[in-house]
Amino acid sequence: MGYKIIVKRAFFPLLFMIMCFCTALLSQSLYASENDANEVDGGQARPNEAHILFAARSIGNTSRTRLIMDFDRPVTYKSRLLDDPKRIVLQFPKVFFKLPNSKSALEQGIIRTFRYGAIDQKSSRIILNLQTPALIINEQMQELKDDKRFRVILDIESVDEELYQSKLQAQSTISSEPKEVVKNGVSAQFNEFSKEGRENILIILDPGHGGIDSGAKGKNLGNQVVVEKNITLSFAKILKSKLDDIQGIEVLLTRKSDEFITLSKRVAFAQANQADLFISIHADSLREHYIRGASIYTLSKKASDQLSERLAQSENMVDEVAGERPPNIAAVNDILSDLTTRETGIFSHSFARIVLTQFKGKINLIKNPLRSAGFHVLKAPGVPSILLELGYLSNHEDEKLLINSKWQSKVADYLVKSIQQHIRQAKPLP
Repeated sequence: MGYKIIVKRAFFPLLFMIMCFCTALLSQSLYASENDANEVDGGQARPNEAHILFAARSIGNTSRTRLIMDFDRPVTYKSRLLDDPKRIVLQFPKVFFKLPNSKSALEQGIIRTFRYGAIDQKSSRIILNLQTPALIINEQMQELKDDKRFRVILDIESVDEELYQSKLQAQSTISSEPKEVVKNGVSAQFNEFSKEGRENILIILDPGHGGIDSGAKGKNLGNQVVVEKNITLSFAKILKSKLDDIQGIEVLLTRKSDEFITLSKRVAFAQANQADLFISIHADSLREHYIRGASIYTLSKKASDQLSERLAQSENMVDEVAGERPPNIAAVNDILSDLTTRETGIFSHSFARIVLTQFKGKINLIKNPLRSAGFHVLKAPGVPSILLELGYLSNHEDEKLLINSKWQSKVADYLVKSIQQHIRQAKPLP
């Protein structure tokens, strides 16, 4: 009898500790800390192979500035220039950024802003937005044996516009257009899910943002900042798990982890795999904090309203966050000339209306929830596509729902029903 009492007394504290641990894990998966708001890739566990950047500062004026960075060991990097706005992009292997929250010591002289973060599982970037046209005129690395560190020193000097443009034209750049489709870090075979001989319906889910591109950030939940890239990935995984249980449906994600994927690669991935349906998932922020609720967007040459136009412009420029050239938006117009007469456009609008019907009365919607604009990510020819805004992180009530896993699961359930109805109604694409 005494033994049973001891067991009971020991069991309940242990159960409480396990519950606390699980709660902490769930919270960590949906939130970014205050540190994340400043360190785009903050909070990451340092991989064994990653370099550590644990100190950085800049000195000088708008004519000449020296950037000093201290690493734990020698590091290789490449630099390139970008325009509109003028930037110097430094490409590194994987780096663990252990820098202080304040950037006051970094944003000096020629350096207007200093941004950094992961691009994928093997590489990271530092992006220097410049006050004026400028070039790196001197580079050196010093071994500081006493401090057990390796110092990278970059001297940046202001130049005239003509010289900057000539260097910009002459440099060997890293193209943002994919030479092959990359799926979660592995080259994807174009015919992996070819429609020819494929029995299953292929759905591609596109969790917006990722890696160095955090997307929108909430501001209303105490001292923790909710990050869009985490919400979209969490929701995509929940939706995928539900679709995986349905016979006859295959599901791919454009990203499975916190990595940066350009808009062009997302589009190419959908097109190369000949997807039957493409759903891009977002949770943006608006200046109008009172606006809340879900909305469904399709592709159009002319935006349905000013809010949609503004949102599309913002989304189409996200590649700049990672130091990539923005996609050629003119290309969107090139494929829109006959979009409305093609089955792709018809199926996209049809699916959007089905989603609206399923959501009505069950999921909060914004006024006029069916909208359209020239979203680059929706432009894959032959692939019916929608962009789903789950809600807006700029709204306090939406923010609370967006981080709620039960609410995410509820929305996913209605989206599954929408997909099933769409499959029943849509005839196969040629």
